[in-house]
Amino acid sequence: MNINYVQFEPWVGSNYWAGCCYGKKILILGESHYGSDYSPKKTVDLLNDQANSNWTHKTYTKFERALTGFETNEKSRNEIWNEVAFYNYIQDLLPTPDDKPTQKQWDSGINAFYEVLNELQPDVLLVWGDRLWSHLPESNYTWDCDLECHGAFFNKGHYTLANGHEVNAYAMDHPGRAFSWNDWHQFFRNFVYD
Repeated sequence: MNINYVQFEPWVGSNYWAGCCYGKKILILGESHYGSDYSPKKTVDLLNDQANSNWTHKTYTKFERALTGFETNEKSRNEIWNEVAFYNYIQDLLPTPDDKPTQKQWDSGINAFYEVLNELQPDVLLVWGDRLWSHLPESNYTWDCDLECHGAFFNKGHYTLANGHEVNAYAMDHPGRAFSWNDWHQFFRNFVYD
């Protein structure tokens, strides 16, 4: 990848560029990594472990089930993660999941964010959590509408990239918290996969 601002290299599944996941290139946007063991391959290593069932985390497992609509296993998990890309917005390690990014950390993620969008050219951006959604940059972003999922409303808009490509962006619940993968699968079927 041709990246200058990104500190944690994104996970890009081996079939991502084929747009295999419902005919679209899907980029999943998380917020941050935690701990003190910095590595530029931290995201890649984490998702490689999840994809290969070397280590699984309930957040990623719930999300992969939301994408597919069924309880995943080792085989399906590998297929799912190899069809998508994943990237964390914050470019610093936070000490613990209870720590919140500073405004400086949010601001320093802007250039990296656009760098990843322009490099990966996703069709869909799935944004994990209200806090992350509310801190995304507004330049080249257009709000489209609110969409309903299990009685709550979520923003949908799009980013227009330098080459004119539009990335449909969806706010969603963070799968690490109260999260019904059945409800979110229905949301994806109704609005994202159309």
